[in-house]
Amino acid sequence: MHERGELPADIKQTFVLDLLERRKCICGADLHDGSPNYEQVSAWLEKAGLADVETATLKLESFVDEVEKQATDFWQGIDTKQLSINQLKTAISRLELELETISEQLRKGPIEDIRLMQTRLDEIDRRVEDLTLEKGKKLQKWTDYQGQIENLQKQIKSSKQNEGKQKLAQKRIDAAQQAIDLLSELKTNRNELFRKQLESRICEIFSQISFKAQTQRLSEKYELSLVETVAGQEVQSGASTGENQILSLSFIGSIIDLVREWSKSGLVMGSDSSTFPMVMDSPFGSLDEIYRSL
Repeated sequence: MHERGELPADIKQTFVLDLLERRKCICGADLHDGSPNYEQVSAWLEKAGLADVETATLKLESFVDEVEKQATDFWQGIDTKQLSINQLKTAISRLELELETISEQLRKGPIEDIRLMQTRLDEIDRRVEDLTLEKGKKLQKWTDYQGQIENLQKQIKSSKQNEGKQKLAQKRIDAAQQAIDLLSELKTNRNELFRKQLESRICEIFSQISFKAQTQRLSEKYELSLVETVAGQEVQSGASTGENQILSLSFIGSIIDLVREWSKSGLVMGSDSSTFPMVMDSPFGSLDEIYRSL
């Protein structure tokens, strides 16, 4: 924009926008939307300069000028420092050469004490060199050990985190095992309660049908048997075909009644169902007339 002669601009966009907002030109003409006067004034928006662009341009030019001055001073300073460095290197080289010459003269000098002192100085220099090398090696070892310590600390921290996770997992396992044990114990107790109530219900139904003084027993394996009391002790009693049939019917009817009651009271652990389909072939065919009437 500066090369094209657009900076600095004759007018600013803010000036044109202010005219359009006031709907009045500097010549006094009204500026209505869509009118030729409005369009002519609006066209100046493309020709007008941006105030922020001009400001930024001026700041940038000033900054560039300052940087160019600093760059010139910087390179002049660099040249001066480089010259000083070269002079110091030359002086150091000259001093080292003089020191080596003096040391050689002392090594070959006629005075024995001086020769011994120079020899001792050489030994000390070699010892200093060895100690410097040894110091570097030990420093490297210390750095390696420091890295190993940091790695071990990270491993310890990770192990502690894993230990916490393991403890949490073990707690969950213990809680799950306790729940399993409780559910197993509950299942055993429910089974035993159901078996005792079922045995009682079988006896109740069987006694309503049979007229013999017999007692029904239901084992833990749900095996039905008839027993009689002889001399104060229960002995297994043989059952006729009809009695076995009655015993089976009592067993099935008792299961249906008991499960229906448990379902209503919420004691059944599972889906609620009180329908038990059963198919029997001539369930009363082997009963005599008395049992059939009952």
